[in-house]
Amino acid sequence: MNSSAIVTAMANDPGLAPLFASLSPAESQTLASAIANFAMKRRGQITPGVDPGPTGQRFKLWNNYYSVVRFQAIVDVVPPTTTLTFAVQELRPFSYRLGDPLSTAGFDPSFGIATDAETNLVKAGETVAGEQLEIDGIALMPSSTTDVGLWKVLIANISVKISMDGDSHNYRLGRPDMIPGSGGTFGSGITSTVVPSLISSNFTDASFSNGWPVIDNYYPFPQPLLWTPSGETDSNFNVVIKLVRQQVFIETGRAAADGVAPFTPPTAVNQFGTFVDFMVRLHSVQQGARSVNQ
Repeated sequence: MNSSAIVTAMANDPGLAPLFASLSPAESQTLASAIANFAMKRRGQITPGVDPGPTGQRFKLWNNYYSVVRFQAIVDVVPPTTTLTFAVQELRPFSYRLGDPLSTAGFDPSFGIATDAETNLVKAGETVAGEQLEIDGIALMPSSTTDVGLWKVLIANISVKISMDGDSHNYRLGRPDMIPGSGGTFGSGITSTVVPSLISSNFTDASFSNGWPVIDNYYPFPQPLLWTPSGETDSNFNVVIKLVRQQVFIETGRAAADGVAPFTPPTAVNQFGTFVDFMVRLHSVQQGARSVNQ
């Protein structure tokens, strides 16, 4: 927004109109230019682009944005062997909304629709209620139902980037283990991917962590990224999580015998040991026009 547009916007603001009425045109232009330059240095944190709304007031909130995607294996069973195939694919967490089929997020269609447990977006790919987000960083965490063995192998073959404005601007963040989780699972987990010892059945323990799960442990940006309301510049924001190589796991079950515990690999989609979940959490501050109902 140029300085002339800022002068017009601020002169029409009920709270600023008396001030601008007392200034000469040259003084108004000087003040507006200074505001525009300051906003540019602050990467747009001062943006009159969001409509002030019916109350003429704005709000600022701390609530975060989050969304989950799933890398679900194709499960092929020829007893006693199960083959899990993870195809090359690209998932975008903020491309679906509450009530959408979760198949768009990588889940098997039988899983159902998106709820508050998966996302808080009410419109796919758009901020809530015309909010403008100042995103200070991102966290990436596995779900508590993710198989540890699959997680360890898949994250070594997954890339993560931030996409802006229809992929015209990309910020490559590296692999998932370079982006810590500010919450979620930590410590030890279980896996059916690694065949347990003869005296153990079905699951084996393994370490499980994506960084210390404390609130300030996330991937910080040197400068905040802005996710603006629909229709404005920088309104197309998403995180792109891509499995860059096909991964195949072959697991063979075994029957119980003297001194041998049975082992049964997973046999169906949505079953533990066939998928890896990623929850993306944006550490952000939101602002927007205050409603007459707030």
